[in-house]
Amino acid sequence: MITKDILGNRIKRRMAAGMLVLTLSVQSVAGIMPWVENDRSAEAATASYQEDEYSSEISDYIEAEMNMQLRAYFSGSNGKKAKMTKSTDPEYKTKITFYLDPAKVGDLDVNTMLGYLYELIGSNPNFCTMSTSIIWNRYSGEFSVNSVVAKSKQAESITEYKSFLADVERVPLQAEGMSDIEILLYLHDTMLQQADYAKNISDKSIYVPYYMSKTGRVVCQSYAAVLNNLMRDLGFTCYILTSESHEWNMVKLDGKWTCIDPTWDDPSGNQRDNVLHENFLVKLSSFKTMHSVEKFIEYRYKKITSKAENAFATLPKSDKLSHPVCYKSGIWFYADGGILYRWDGVSKKADIEEAVPEDYMRCVAVLDGVVYIGGTDGIFTYDPESHVMENIKSNVECSGLFYFGKTLYYQEYGEWKVCAVTSTPYADYEELNGTINAIRVNLEVPTKPTVKVVKSSAKSIRVTVTKRSVGATGSYQIQYSTDPDFSYNNRKKTVQGLTASLTGLTKGVKYYVRVRGINKQDEYLMKYGTWSKVKSV
Repeated sequence: MITKDILGNRIKRRMAAGMLVLTLSVQSVAGIMPWVENDRSAEAATASYQEDEYSSEISDYIEAEMNMQLRAYFSGSNGKKAKMTKSTDPEYKTKITFYLDPAKVGDLDVNTMLGYLYELIGSNPNFCTMSTSIIWNRYSGEFSVNSVVAKSKQAESITEYKSFLADVERVPLQAEGMSDIEILLYLHDTMLQQADYAKNISDKSIYVPYYMSKTGRVVCQSYAAVLNNLMRDLGFTCYILTSESHEWNMVKLDGKWTCIDPTWDDPSGNQRDNVLHENFLVKLSSFKTMHSVEKFIEYRYKKITSKAENAFATLPKSDKLSHPVCYKSGIWFYADGGILYRWDGVSKKADIEEAVPEDYMRCVAVLDGVVYIGGTDGIFTYDPESHVMENIKSNVECSGLFYFGKTLYYQEYGEWKVCAVTSTPYADYEELNGTINAIRVNLEVPTKPTVKVVKSSAKSIRVTVTKRSVGATGSYQIQYSTDPDFSYNNRKKTVQGLTASLTGLTKGVKYYVRVRGINKQDEYLMKYGTWSKVKSV
């Protein structure tokens, strides 16, 4: 949510990879991207910090609280954490409950909280399994969200989704000299190759971002959330816009708000490799009445209808090209009208790739850095430097190529088949994006301490730790009771240091005492250790 922090992570990542280019961007004129011939560096590193006028303390608080409580749950923390139970709604599997401070979120009604949840699902990938089915108690601060994923599969599913994001993000993060527009183009086209608009709208899973990584079959709600996750990870300031029946994205580019509708750029049907660019970096008004933002959006992003009125030119045939553009080592490839084109990412004109013969079924894709070319003449790998085509499937007529889940598929006579599978492991999401959203934190369990317990007066006991608890962060919990099993009349006291006094006890009564160390990182991440031997006085 905090753009400056995200940008800092992006700069650190580029520095770590030796790719930070400290050049000033060439500013656009009248909202049109400048075409710079043979000078990729002029458009590099344009994501300088820009103020987010829609930053919200409430939104930031809700995201941070939910994120930390979720991490605490997955880490087995004894501190403040989320709670997971079986959902009482038969359409969902899990109910995830968070505890918010009513004083910090204010008197928000359920529709406003739902609006914030829409926003946060597109901001934090740890929320990727959550549905927009909620229960909100504004008096107690209890906030419950339903999920289509089983309780036992939550951590695994979030990790799977993050791997999906990292697989898309690693190329622009590691590419040298990609402009912001190129990065957005890469995210847009790569994501849409892996998405397939769902036909069964009664299936609750299609509204959840995680299912784009699992099946690819989702609807606009997930398209917008996934693209927002990707853009934020790459350092962009962006949000999800909603109407009564649709969701799309707005992003700040060169200090100006513009819109992307990934759903409308993904034609339905069997042509999984079709990607349009008619709704990429366009004015909000270009959607006309089909994209009328709802009341919460108007309230949350004040005057958005007047601010998101900027368009940016991208491809040489941006509003006509119906196939994805594919990136490899500073070069973009796309097929159009049976011809393969090579584009440098900034010039007005793309060049025909003369070494690749024209074919009315010509198509192109990139999988793990390898360029694949298809057509009626078969499927080839292609080396852009030597211009050599190597036929890998000669007895097929390939009418399309698309990439999903480490696998490249080709279409032949209307049927999609496996062309190639990469053995390269998924990129590590936390390694690419930092560990602030890591769902697991390894909390060391403090060892058993040794203690000495003596009466210091008729009504008080002095407790001393004689052997420290390894792993404890300076604090201990003392439990004392008149019952040797601590099943009743027991009290607990948390202390700092190695000595403490228990006062206000009953004269002449025998007490049982035990102590354990506490590994406390913060109020969320905390682990109790093993109890010491029970002492009686």
